[in-house]
Amino acid sequence: MAYSEQFLASFVKSLKSLARSVISHVPTLPYLYLRNCLRFRKVAHPWRPRSFNDHMLRMMLDARDSRRRIFADKLETRAYVESRIGSGYLPKIYVQTDDVDKIDLSSLPDSFVLKTSHGCGMNQIVLDKSQIDIESVKMRLRKWMATDYGKLKHEWVYAGISPRLFAEELLEMAPGKVPYDYKFFCFHGCVRLIQVVQDRSLTNFSRRTHAFYDPDWQRLEMSWGAPQAKNVSKPPLLAKMTNLARILSTDFNFLRVDMYVLGDRIVLGELTNFPDAGAVPIKPTSRDDWLGSFFQTGS
Repeated sequence: MAYSEQFLASFVKSLKSLARSVISHVPTLPYLYLRNCLRFRKVAHPWRPRSFNDHMLRMMLDARDSRRRIFADKLETRAYVESRIGSGYLPKIYVQTDDVDKIDLSSLPDSFVLKTSHGCGMNQIVLDKSQIDIESVKMRLRKWMATDYGKLKHEWVYAGISPRLFAEELLEMAPGKVPYDYKFFCFHGCVRLIQVVQDRSLTNFSRRTHAFYDPDWQRLEMSWGAPQAKNVSKPPLLAKMTNLARILSTDFNFLRVDMYVLGDRIVLGELTNFPDAGAVPIKPTSRDDWLGSFFQTGS
């Protein structure tokens, strides 16, 4: 039985590896277009976009605004944030390197996050450095550092980023408790939607629930790839958070600005070009169209 399970796991891993290899060699335009048509079970219209997700597809196929590459590189994003609002809103960085073997655990606090600069989902949370298998962690980091994320995901903003590794402050509301993730959807510098991600686990970061609000903190009934969450009280720092999002997004027709609140401290997370790569259904579909309407003028 153990042999069969091991064989099956190895077989599935090989299939996934083969699929990634094949996908990376498919031309970007047909891959992204067909992926969206299949995901939404309808014809996509990126050249005459109406819905938010069609606008995302258009932006992923249109590489003319090279400024967006800044937000695909986590370390370049930090430089952009510093230039606009200063460094006081950024999480602490303990070490930065392009060599996995230069990570020295003795120089790091007991808990932290290891991240790569050039892709998504490449995060290693360390709750207690005395309990980790550093060689296993380094193997995972080497794999991430060798991944061409732009080629793998067909997202032009990631192309040509030099992979770097950094250890960053672990943000917690309390030991083991992830703070709410406030995501500000900004169009032409105006906040139109706020998504609050809740119930994340430090051991299973993909598990989450969502709640959605308008800029006046009125609950919006909609869902986006995760169960709906309980209501969240309006954050006391909302006006300041909204203003920071406005400053950071003002030069773009769309940008999502992510933030955390720890007591009286606002911490910037990611600045996101293409939420969910435009490939996760927004329900009801009227909300997808409503959100897409703000691309025109932001009004």
